[in-house]
Amino acid sequence: MSQIAQIYPLKRMPRSIGMFDYDVPEGMSLLRGSVVKIPFRNSVIVGIVGSINTTPSSPYKRKEILSKLQTFHLSNKELIFFEELAMNLAQSVSSLLYTSLPTIPKRENTGTIRKESGSNTLTVRSSESHALVEIIDNLQKRKKAFVLCPDLRRSAAVIAASLQEDPERVVNVITPTVHDAELLAQALAHLQPFVITGAERQSVRYQTWLAWRSQKKGVLIGTRICALLTHPHLNTVFLVRSSHPQHKQQDRNPRFDTRQTTQLLSKLFECKLFFLDVLPRVDDLSLFARADILHPFENPPTQVVSLTQERPTAPHPMIGYTTYQHMEKTLTSGKRVVCIYNKKGVSRRLRCQDCQESILCPSCHGSLVVYEQSIHCHRCGYAQVIPSSCPHCKGKNVLQKGFGNRSIAKVLQNFFPNKSLCIIDKEKTIPNLEADILLVTNFYLETHFSPFSPPALGLVVQLDADLALYEPSYRSIENTMLALEDCRGFARACQASVIFQTESPDLIESLLQHPYEAHLAEQEMRRLYHHPPFRRFIQISYRSDDLEKNLQKLKSLEQQIKKILPSVSFQIKNQENQLRLDIGVDFSEEKRILEIFAQLEDQYIIDTSVS
Repeated sequence: MSQIAQIYPLKRMPRSIGMFDYDVPEGMSLLRGSVVKIPFRNSVIVGIVGSINTTPSSPYKRKEILSKLQTFHLSNKELIFFEELAMNLAQSVSSLLYTSLPTIPKRENTGTIRKESGSNTLTVRSSESHALVEIIDNLQKRKKAFVLCPDLRRSAAVIAASLQEDPERVVNVITPTVHDAELLAQALAHLQPFVITGAERQSVRYQTWLAWRSQKKGVLIGTRICALLTHPHLNTVFLVRSSHPQHKQQDRNPRFDTRQTTQLLSKLFECKLFFLDVLPRVDDLSLFARADILHPFENPPTQVVSLTQERPTAPHPMIGYTTYQHMEKTLTSGKRVVCIYNKKGVSRRLRCQDCQESILCPSCHGSLVVYEQSIHCHRCGYAQVIPSSCPHCKGKNVLQKGFGNRSIAKVLQNFFPNKSLCIIDKEKTIPNLEADILLVTNFYLETHFSPFSPPALGLVVQLDADLALYEPSYRSIENTMLALEDCRGFARACQASVIFQTESPDLIESLLQHPYEAHLAEQEMRRLYHHPPFRRFIQISYRSDDLEKNLQKLKSLEQQIKKILPSVSFQIKNQENQLRLDIGVDFSEEKRILEIFAQLEDQYIIDTSVS
């Protein structure tokens, strides 16, 4: 009896399209996951066999498979992974396979393999060796864990020690940036890892992926694209800097989140899953039990400076007297200072200039973010017009005030005229990395700094530890904690002390000293106000140049969903003439809403994993 193969074409296809029927030529042996060449419309493309049957799934005339490729074969687990992920992302399986798998070159054996090699030994401080041994012993006993690592060097040490203890494994190490992947690959060169960052040519990516797949043990290091490059015998996944925003693909399909994708890998492949970062996210508490959160490394000397208390006698509103003294002492001793300040635009906070108090949300005591004529709390949803008087002292001197990094640089140069100073941000093309004082944004930490060859510093100052508190996000407390620990990790790598300047010293002290308890409190707030991880947030826009048509399409979709799922929340927002529909859905209803999305036209752009 003749066989019929249902095939996923490796091509961008509408989300409502599934598999296509093809006749299997006599004598050709195919399995689910086989790779074949098929005629498709007026061209020849590659496809993945989804199933083999003897009866057709549609009445249309069928074409015959042209040939079977021997290059690779997707296992059943791998294909289930892509099918489940496609459903979760509201994408067609064909589109997900097309964007995930490296393009098969027209000529075989073209392209080189990217594999790091070397004999360098990754060392750690003697004071850390005992803690590292204890961590590896814990990882051996666990299927999943979160390891608090202050920087990339300590993450590399954990990975290297883990593989030294158990080298017979297939391992996928995923980093958020190309810079991190390259640094990690060099540090772990003795493991001869394969490297895929997304910056290489397709032929190199394809050959490197095949080489890794062909081994029963081996390490792949790369960016988030590696979360979609499967291996049939995957044993362990390390997600490095797991809280980093670039683990989420925001701007193009598939709009996946590596944190969720690796959890799906862990479930289907029954592999170990280890997150490494300075702190977990609040969402991670539902994945990792308290005993699975491991904290092996000590923090550097840390001091919190209250700008509110010191401002009356401070040499400048953004530089406390204590900070000035420590900077002067450090520079006089011949050591260097790094000041971290991510402020470049307008201020997003209100402060009373009479009593120096910040204005907080009267409902949940969260931070209020300033917009043109109103203030909003992104935790509980409270909003009001900008007040004309202070709720604390009733004074009228309420200002939206802040300082840019250029004005701070002038102040620092006036304080220390005999010391060299350099601003390092995206606009500074050729920075002086050896200046006595570096005034930097996160751009420096992401692109210039290497924890494997850190600069010699005496002091690190976070000039405004409160900045993340005023982000327009329900994650503002979480992001503040991550920023604090990133700063401490940087200072630790440079063997420097660290100062945090803040107008909320009690809060910052609490976040630094009791992070787990702060996470639990924030988790309860998320539950109370229906934020993730207790609800799923989805964003939908419609691709059209006609704003009125966009609005009609989004309203029509809202009404369609409401008829089926009346408990789902909706809000249409307009940001710079870009309309989007924000949806909040309970996890008990996510399957039904994904089924609705699966039938929508592709002009709807759907992000099902809003972070």
